Amino acid sequence: MRSPAEFTANEQLLGLREPPRQPPSAQAQAMARRSAQSVVADAASVRPLNVLAVSGDMASPIAEIRLGIPMRALTLQRGWFVRLKSSRDCTRPDWRWADVVVMQRACAAKDMHRMRWLKARGIPVIYEIDDLLYEPAEHLAHADYMRRDAWRVKQMLSMADAITASTPALAQQLSGFGRPITVVPNYPPDTGVVQAVHEDVNPVTVLIAASDHQQLAPLASALQRLQSDLPRLQVLAIGLIADSLHALGVSCRTLPVMSREAFLATVATLPNPIGAIPLDDSPFSNCKSAIKVFDYSAVNIPCVCSDVTPYREVIAHNVSGMLCGDSADAWYAAIRTLAMSAQRRNELSKRARTVIYGEFGLQRTVAVMADALKAVCARQPRRSARSDALACLARASGDWMERLVFWVRELNRQRVQVRRKAQLP
Repeated sequence: MRSPAEFTANEQLLGLREPPRQPPSAQAQAMARRSAQSVVADAASVRPLNVLAVSGDMASPIAEIRLGIPMRALTLQRGWFVRLKSSRDCTRPDWRWADVVVMQRACAAKDMHRMRWLKARGIPVIYEIDDLLYEPAEHLAHADYMRRDAWRVKQMLSMADAITASTPALAQQLSGFGRPITVVPNYPPDTGVVQAVHEDVNPVTVLIAASDHQQLAPLASALQRLQSDLPRLQVLAIGLIADSLHALGVSCRTLPVMSREAFLATVATLPNPIGAIPLDDSPFSNCKSAIKVFDYSAVNIPCVCSDVTPYREVIAHNVSGMLCGDSADAWYAAIRTLAMSAQRRNELSKRARTVIYGEFGLQRTVAVMADALKAVCARQPRRSARSDALACLARASGDWMERLVFWVRELNRQRVQVRRKAQLP
């Protein structure tokens, strides 16, 4: 007679009894994990993503350039669902709705709290940054505040699941945080913008625009000499840079900071405009992008730039613009050359326009941003939400409290506005 062990073996062969289950090996477990991640990545590539993009002020020009326009393009081109919100307007349902959250230039305590909340729930976070925020240049108007918040910016860069930066130089500075970094470049405005006109008969306008203070001693000296030598030359300063020029004794007209669309429409109507773009050689400034060159070239304005990293990457000297050393003589010679020749202004601006739209178009930015969003979702699969009664009650009470706080804040804002109006003469 056969032993019970032989009967058991035969039954297993005939399919009458399942063999005893063995615990999976370490290799099998690793293969299963890779397979699961692959399934998540495939699902993310097929299902439209829910993307929540958050900025301190979504109406600001930098939020529109870095988040608004590219995200709306993703909605149109890929069918993704996007919510663009200022941080003060975000509610708990917004955060829970998202498959991925993009936080722009976050530096407040509440931003850090929200990032921790998102990470605890497995919702991936991208930190979007376009300046070296934790190492500001000394001349910036808000340098003290930036240094005060630097530790928090560094902490959130370390906590984020990924980082998007505007330039390779900035990405290099951020490499020490050990996070995946994607360079999402800036881009020129739409090709349908109005073009500036250049003639030899009208006055020449030197245009200087910046939203912050800058070191301008060499350029200011050159402008004073030019105004003395060329009576038809006028200077227009847009933004806080006007304060820096006035402090150095330069006579100029001024305009406040405005949206990108309003800015382009304004400068395109100036008589014979020349864009002067000064920049110091600090680590902060070297991480900036050449977005002013993009804007000026888009509306047919030739550029005279400081000879520093951001502009060397875009401008070929005397071909698509002019690069100046840090001296008054260099600025004087370059601006005077363009002021004396409408033909030269047209030549440089048209070549620059060809370069920026050929190499730095919006579609490139949108494609890189899409890849960054998909990659972070594939690397960080979202955890399943708990469905037990206690978790549901916690979510409901949290949403109710958040709505109540939002309502009270709105009521207080309205009361403050009424008081201010009552105090007006």
